[in-house]
Amino acid sequence: MALGHSPIIEPALGEVDYGRWLGRSLKEIGIAEPAALSAWLSDPDMVAHGGESLSAFCERVRRWMGPYASPASHTLVVTHASVIKAIVLHALEAPVRAYWQIDVAPLSTLTLSRRQDRWRLSLGESLRFHQ
Repeated sequence: MALGHSPIIEPALGEVDYGRWLGRSLKEIGIAEPAALSAWLSDPDMVAHGGESLSAFCERVRRWMGPYASPASHTLVVTHASVIKAIVLHALEAPVRAYWQIDVAPLSTLTLSRRQDRWRLSLGESLRFHQ
């Protein structure tokens, strides 16, 4: 329990379903399945690995964000880089194809707020732990 609230596991914010590619590096996949990887990286609707397309994944995250469009809503989310990238795409109204143009550093922070029916992003620094 943190901040006086119990954590909630939200399935909509789960990692992309990479199907048979789960746990493998892009390098490994590129060697074993170069055509499938190339298609998946260039087409957000491609499901070359038997899992979830980037388009379906980003839509899942977008649907989750809907109820949080109210300026009065406050939510803390700790999640995967892929989910953060999907949130950024939705907030900026960018196409899913731009997914690969976003880098999210480990332990980085992102603050979203909503004003006049538009999302605003504030990028923070990576969190650092001191001993």
